[in-house]
Amino acid sequence: MRNQPIGGSLFRPSVEHVSSFRDLLHDEALRGQAKEWDLPFDAPEMLLHQHIESLDHTHYWWIDAGVVVGRIRLRDIAEGDFYQTHGDVGYEVRPTHQGRGYATQMLKELLTRAREIERNHLLITCRTSNEPSRKVIEKCGGVLRDIYQDDFLRYDFQLDR
Repeated sequence: MRNQPIGGSLFRPSVEHVSSFRDLLHDEALRGQAKEWDLPFDAPEMLLHQHIESLDHTHYWWIDAGVVVGRIRLRDIAEGDFYQTHGDVGYEVRPTHQGRGYATQMLKELLTRAREIERNHLLITCRTSNEPSRKVIEKCGGVLRDIYQDDFLRYDFQLDR
C-alpha cells in the first residue's frame, strides 16, 4: 500500500462528511489516540454537527473518495508554552490510513495555503519519539531549530521565499 499514489485534497470541514468524521474519531479511540478536545465518537449526531460547524477557517480535512482520512489546522498566532510545544500546525491521519503519504500531502498543501495568506514563518513541532511525524516535517522542508524540554523537536519553515 505504501507505494500507491494517494488521492484526495484539503477541504473545509462539513456536516456532509459527519459519518466519516465519526469513523475517524472511532478509529482514533480504538487505538488509544482519541484527543481530549474532541467529542467522543458516539456523541449524538446533533453535537457532532455543532462541533463541525464551530470549526473556524483554520481547520481542514483531507478527504479521499468521500473518506475523512486526516485533519490539519493552521493555528492563528499562538504564544506561551502551548506554542513552544505545539507550534503553528497540528495534524493527524486516521490510524487505518497512516504510512501512505497523507500527512506529507496535507502538510504540503497547508504550507501553500499559509503562503497564500502571507504567513512568512511557521513553527511545527513533534515529540522526539514521533518518528513518522519527524520524517513528514523534514520531507516538507522543516529545518530543525532545537529540542525543547528534551521532548519536542521544533522545526522552522520560512515561507517568504
